[in-house]
Order: sequence, then C-alpha cells, then structure tokens
Amino acid sequence: MNVEQRWAKCRSYLGVACAAAERLEALVAAYGAPDRHCHTLAHVMDCLEKLDRPEAWTQDKPCVQAAIWFHDAVSDSHAIDDEQRSPVYFYEKFEAAARNNLQTLLIELQG
Repeated sequence: MNVEQRWAKCRSYLGVACAAAERLEALVAAYGAPDRHCHTLAHVMDCLEKLDRPEAWTQDKPCVQAAIWFHDAVSDSHAIDDEQRSPVYFYEKFEAAARNNLQTLLIELQG
C-alpha cells in the first residue's frame, strides 16, 4: 500500500471523512522535515507494514495504527517534551468526531 492508501485506511478506522488531504500533507511535511533522521515517513510506513503482518495481530489495530501515524509527529531534538507534544498534535489536527471515535475504541478495549 502507498501512503495515501494507508492514510485512507487509518481515516476509515477513525471515521474521518473531511479534510483528509490536508491532514496527510501536514503529517508528510512533519515527518519530512530536514532535521529528521530516524522518525521519518519511511519509518511510519515500515511500522504500518509490520502491523499488517499476521503475527502482529491485535484487536486494537485501529488504535495502534493511529498511534503509529502520530507517535513522532512532533520532533524537536532540542526539546525534552516532543513525545508528549505528538498526541497534542493529533488532538489539534483532527475534528472532535475522530477524537471521540478513537476514545470510544480505547474504552471498548479496556472493557
């Protein structure tokens, strides 16, 4: 699968229908920043490909997939809180419906 297909798959899990292209463009730009060395778009794609393997089965695949897309969306080698800022990036970039759908999935998995 290419980047757009994988993004469409994640969007469908999260129930995101609008502004998909600009969300993907923002992520591609973040992972393509010139100071990125390890946490690049290629790294994200590699993680998503590994998640597709049968031995990586998990009932919470939608949550894991969203986590892969956003786990290092914010990268600042001079900051100590960039890992904590990545979920904030997700929160700011997605409308309430996507956040609520992800929260519902997480609650269902806990129950």
